[in-house]
Amino acid sequence: MPRRFLRFGLLSLVMMGASLTVAQPAFAVSGGGCNSQAISTCISSSGTSVAADFYQNVGGDRTRCYAQMEVITTNLGTFWSREYTITANGRYGPFYVNTVGSSGIRGSAINRVHIRTCSHSEHYYQDSPRVYYP
Repeated sequence: MPRRFLRFGLLSLVMMGASLTVAQPAFAVSGGGCNSQAISTCISSSGTSVAADFYQNVGGDRTRCYAQMEVITTNLGTFWSREYTITANGRYGPFYVNTVGSSGIRGSAINRVHIRTCSHSEHYYQDSPRVYYP
């Protein structure tokens, strides 16, 4: 009988050790993601930064030639990316904003993508969902 308990105990220890060495899935930060529009604006948070990007899901035309990302945070201010020429479908960015300056204060951010015409006039803007960071 003691051998049986010993074998069960060893087996339990081995299984517990194996479960500790298997990579566990990371917990996602609350919020973020993308919206589904002609220009899909996205935002996510990982560690000490927020990453903003966007996707052009329709062909280019004279009303959508340029785009610029504006990351608006609740506690760190506003940050602007460079201006992108959007001539083809696909992904633009990412544009990273460092959130270390938040000094551990929880904050949130959105990615606002400003769409400009070929004559650089503001056409419209598209906001991403809100992401929360520690």
